[in-house]
Amino acid sequence: MVVGDFSPDRRPRISPRFRQASLPAHGGFKVERVDCSGLNIGIVDTGTPTHRDIKLNEYSRQVSMIDGEEPYDRDGHGTSVSGILSSSHASGIPGLCHEATFFHAKCANSDRSGDISALVGGLLWCMAFQCDIVVCSLTSSEEEHLASEVIKKLLSKDILIFSAVPDTRSYSFPSSDSGVISVALGGGDSPSADGIRITMPNWTYDTLTVGDRFMDSRGSSFANAFVAGVAANAIASGINADPRGIVDKIMET
Repeated sequence: MVVGDFSPDRRPRISPRFRQASLPAHGGFKVERVDCSGLNIGIVDTGTPTHRDIKLNEYSRQVSMIDGEEPYDRDGHGTSVSGILSSSHASGIPGLCHEATFFHAKCANSDRSGDISALVGGLLWCMAFQCDIVVCSLTSSEEEHLASEVIKKLLSKDILIFSAVPDTRSYSFPSSDSGVISVALGGGDSPSADGIRITMPNWTYDTLTVGDRFMDSRGSSFANAFVAGVAANAIASGINADPRGIVDKIMET
């Protein structure tokens, strides 16, 4: 398993100082937010964030699918993904749906490695807690029939799955599976869609990282979180649609 675009040579830089800005920072792009407190959102990543600006509510849950490891994020990737969605605004970072209840499944360890069984386990765990949305910015190049069957099971429960598309052109689970809303990067200035695949500009996102720090992040992992956050606001506003309908609404937004 690899984290889609979090290779060492593309690691987001730590901001030298905190900058209050809209999400994403590039272009001042803004999203009209609504109260997302009725939503359950699963985040399948490197663990539960411990940043002071992420305030998980009493219904939130966490689990580690990595043997012998606690569920907390020590790498930073999961915290950065989570910050885009769940930052409490305490320091100005505008989490897109921070009122939601979050379920964090740690499926990769601190060196960003794991296996597909951990990823599948995290997805099933999110289904058990009746998540409305699952945000998965981890990918695996392993092909396994059971994994695809798990995706079908989540989709049958009307769970929206958002998956980052890695740079490699090879098979990637879960972004290559039918019914998964996949988010890739492109060279344009505006988002575009082909079916339920969304191509985002390579924007910069203001978010959080470990050690109660802030950072500027770029890559499909963070674009994936942003798109999922826009979708959460659409759903919370009363939009009830299948993955294609949600993508169409995101494009309208």
